[in-house]
Amino acid sequence: MRNQPELKVFVYGTLKSGYQNHVRYCQGVIRVERAIVWGRLYDLGVGYPALQLPETVILGHGTTNPVVDVRIQAAQVVVHHAYKPLERPFGDWGEVHGEVLTFGFPPRQLEGMDRLEGFKPGQRSLYERVLTVAQWNGATGPVWAYVMPEVQGSKRILEGRW
Repeated sequence: MRNQPELKVFVYGTLKSGYQNHVRYCQGVIRVERAIVWGRLYDLGVGYPALQLPETVILGHGTTNPVVDVRIQAAQVVVHHAYKPLERPFGDWGEVHGEVLTFGFPPRQLEGMDRLEGFKPGQRSLYERVLTVAQWNGATGPVWAYVMPEVQGSKRILEGRW
């Protein structure tokens, strides 16, 4: 029997271990590992942060089908089996610190996280779920992350930790 692909999600706010939404939405997590992505982190002043990523590090966009999304992620692993260490993108981007959560297949947790983040593929959404590249425990690979397309009137967190 072949191993099923795993879902990897980069979290940087209330879905991190030790925060209230981790217990509710991340049941069944297999591994939690500290990780970084290149981006900008903002304090929205409402009890949760927002992440922005440079377009150059977005590998794909989430769909309404979690099984398809795991396969999209797995295909990126195959295509880019030898990811290089993260390189700083051009512009005003910094390291954003968070965690990579690894879930088994099928990824039942993804639908709950999408609801929490207000992600509605093909519609106006509070957050978008995109595939990007993270680095954790010496590994570099594709992860899903929730990004806010427009952040206005919020304070940037320069140290990249919420």
